Amino acid sequence: MNASDHNEYFSGLVFGMGGVVADADGQGTIPRETRRRGPALEKAILDAGWRELAGAGYAGLTFEAVAERAHTGKAALYRRWPNKESLVLAVLSQRYFNAPATVPDTGSLRGDVLAVLRGANRLGDDAPALISVLLGAYFDETNTTPQELRAHLLGDRVDTMALLVERAIARGEVAAPLPRRVLALPMDLVRLQFFMTFQSVPDEDIVDIVDTVFLPLATGTTHAGDAGGAGGPDHTGGGPDPARARATGRRAGPAAGRP
Repeated sequence: MNASDHNEYFSGLVFGMGGVVADADGQGTIPRETRRRGPALEKAILDAGWRELAGAGYAGLTFEAVAERAHTGKAALYRRWPNKESLVLAVLSQRYFNAPATVPDTGSLRGDVLAVLRGANRLGDDAPALISVLLGAYFDETNTTPQELRAHLLGDRVDTMALLVERAIARGEVAAPLPRRVLALPMDLVRLQFFMTFQSVPDEDIVDIVDTVFLPLATGTTHAGDAGGAGGPDHTGGGPDPARARATGRRAGPAAGRP
């Protein structure tokens, strides 16, 4: 299936977004307001841009359509963004990266990583717009790469997984900082499954990624507690289990089983 097929397949999906209502034909529109200026007008334009990106794809997005959906003139768009590339970058930045980053703090590494992955799993709800950018004409038209797009959007944001592991080290759940490949693994697996199915990853799969892949690498143990929970004491939250260590003849502790 090529990029245009993906866009056509997903264009009929409807997303719920704050500040968006459905008109008679079911298409989202931005409520008409009067004398919007500054941040209010910019938000209306970017919300409209997101809807156009989801419905028409990158190739089909036009300033005219965005302006009409936002109930404003094209001049308001061109004053802020000189071309489609800059508008789309602004749309994606607002959608994903403008809100203050919130790093979960559930009290266990397992709970924190589950929270991060579940938050990222909204990707599946945004499939049409994301696919139109990642698999569409964006990179051809802009002569850029996915890595450059990611760097532009992420900027200097904190490495969430590294911060979660630092906290886990302080709690005694993890013995030492983890290799970057291990830090990236949980999100990479969620992302891979999404792009294999173009659907949100089932929660049981997210739990499985954390419990059977990440935690054994990070702590040397697996989780045997409630699959949907946020973790609890060390032996159920991803930390060392003294009883399990005795049963297997291993020393209980963060470094058990390590050289």
